[in-house]
Amino acid sequence: MIDILLQALLAGALQVPGPPTGLEVERATNPASVGDNRPDFRATNPGPGAATRYRIQVSTVSDFSSITHWDGPAGGTAFAPSVPQGSQTSEIPYGATGTVISALSWNTLFHWRIKFWNSSGEGAWSTEAAAFTMASPSASASANLNGLQTGDSWRMIGVPVANGTSVSATELLDDGAFLFRWEEPTRLWIQLGSSDFLDGARGYYLYTPLGATVDLAQGTVASGTQTFSLSRTGLPAATGQEVVDGRPRNGYRGWNFLSNPFNAPILWDRPVDGGHVRRTRVSASHSKWNGTQYLVYNARRQRGAAGPLIEPFQGFFVQALSGSNSISILQPSPTSGGPLSVAPKRGAAAPGDPNEWGLELEARSGSALDTENVAAVAFESLDEWDESDSEEPGPGTTTWLLLSFEHWDWIDEPRDYTHDTRRTPVDIGDEVVWNLTLSGNTGLPATITWPNVDRLATAEWVFTLEDPAGPSSVDLASTPSYETGPVNGSYPLLLRARRLTEFRGSLEVSLSLPGPQPGVVAPGTAGVRMLDLELAARSEPVRVDGLTVTHVGAGDPAEASVWLYRSGAPIAGPVSLSGGNAVFAGLDATLPADAPEIWTVVYDFSTSASGTYQAGVAAASISGTGVYSLKAMTPASAAITGPEATVSAPASGGGGGGGCGLTGLEGLLLAGLLARRFRRGLPGRPPLPSAAPLR
Repeated sequence: MIDILLQALLAGALQVPGPPTGLEVERATNPASVGDNRPDFRATNPGPGAATRYRIQVSTVSDFSSITHWDGPAGGTAFAPSVPQGSQTSEIPYGATGTVISALSWNTLFHWRIKFWNSSGEGAWSTEAAAFTMASPSASASANLNGLQTGDSWRMIGVPVANGTSVSATELLDDGAFLFRWEEPTRLWIQLGSSDFLDGARGYYLYTPLGATVDLAQGTVASGTQTFSLSRTGLPAATGQEVVDGRPRNGYRGWNFLSNPFNAPILWDRPVDGGHVRRTRVSASHSKWNGTQYLVYNARRQRGAAGPLIEPFQGFFVQALSGSNSISILQPSPTSGGPLSVAPKRGAAAPGDPNEWGLELEARSGSALDTENVAAVAFESLDEWDESDSEEPGPGTTTWLLLSFEHWDWIDEPRDYTHDTRRTPVDIGDEVVWNLTLSGNTGLPATITWPNVDRLATAEWVFTLEDPAGPSSVDLASTPSYETGPVNGSYPLLLRARRLTEFRGSLEVSLSLPGPQPGVVAPGTAGVRMLDLELAARSEPVRVDGLTVTHVGAGDPAEASVWLYRSGAPIAGPVSLSGGNAVFAGLDATLPADAPEIWTVVYDFSTSASGTYQAGVAAASISGTGVYSLKAMTPASAAITGPEATVSAPASGGGGGGGCGLTGLEGLLLAGLLARRFRRGLPGRPPLPSAAPLR
């Protein structure tokens, strides 16, 4: 009897997993229209025991006699943690491990299967029929300011297929009457026919009715980051469209027509600001056509009517700044077209801010108009070219009008600009002067307006517009508009901004990315990174004397103590959080002018700590020595907090273990203080290993 029982136990211990059940793609069984660029797979572990590894195969062949698309490693991929018997796996993205033999294709049926391992070994393949069909993507051609919103129009369009792949031009010719592509090397528009092809990530002009649908019946799905370089060709004379538009030699050098390669919205901002675009020697600005004029968005200043959002199928122009360049568009998440998860980011200057502002200028002449113009100042900008400046895309209609900032004298990137940001002057009487050019072919007078001047600091600045042909000079604060002479060619103007007050420093408070991540830590854990602050001084040094960290959450604040780090090294602590506030006084930390620093709030939890903890710092709690103004991303008295850190004992085994960066708060404070660098370390406290990098 004992032998029989022992044999039964051994047989049970050696049993491998059965075929997985409940197979789903994008949380659905055999979905017929998957729009996600990178579908997610999951299944249920039938047991016995916990599943420790998995393998997935995807093929267009239903019996898997040939694996055409994805084959996971033969030895499986480890689950972390293992999947208990009867439980569903977490979602596994397409191509997560193993060999991706081929990218997925739109409008195509795929079969898939999965197997599990447990402590006894490799189990059987799933037996239930499991398949999914990739969608045929579609979108409104006129969405998101694309072309006229009142009727037929040219619209900037692309196809959501992988960079380096192409589809027949009939995919768009089926949806519109005429189709053109832009050739940067020749400065020519080329009309396309049914025998031509459309490239992934490339933009095209398509003439369509308002509300027309563009769709795609074939093509390679873009999965993962799409990286490519842009064309920039210097020519000896004005060529092609440069001649047509009256632009100078190389006036359109480096202009590239791109499109969103994904079947999901992307943001033109940098990843550090919550966007999807990394650029190397590529302009921070992109432009869209609204049917009347080109609109612009500058990611460095996060300013412009085009906005950061680029929809699926939407095209846009961007400028290559050198022949050696690259652009990477990160795969958006979620890729199924759901709400974008956008991190908080530095917004426009507060109304009335005397040290960072943008004056909007609009020009109209007959039916022609140009409303995308900004003269601005910011401390971090240069008087020469930098990323805060946005290139003038040029006219887009037969009868046209442009108001631009002429900078053919610049050493770097000489051209016309539609956004021109200069460095903020600080002394009484300092002046910023912009050379404006009003150009066009209307033959009619033009009216220039400045719609947002009432939101600027007119008590601290005088804004004037001068017309050398007048000669006239108008005060923008007291005059709503100015009418020029007839526009037929170039019409020069002068814009002046003169400072009336002296500036001596500022303290800015804003969010810094990437910050700590939320998580669960064990009681007794030390060195938990809770909150990153970016401190940036403007114009002159300011000494930081004190700062208060505020507790938020259900955990007992008396069970935590707080350290303050500067640029990865401890400068103060530990300070008790008992009572809900940790007050740091006598910091005597002088910050250099215009040199942002990362300061980090770090917690040590006692062995009795339990519950949720969040760290917060209000800008108003930061005290300093010097003459400066406070500038906060949120109200100065409101604490900026991050996600929760949950302190709880592990379910089984091991202790907590220390180490910065295990958990923390994805919160940020950016404080700008003008000062000289000053550091001091505390004995026995190690430097922070993973402080967030400066932007």
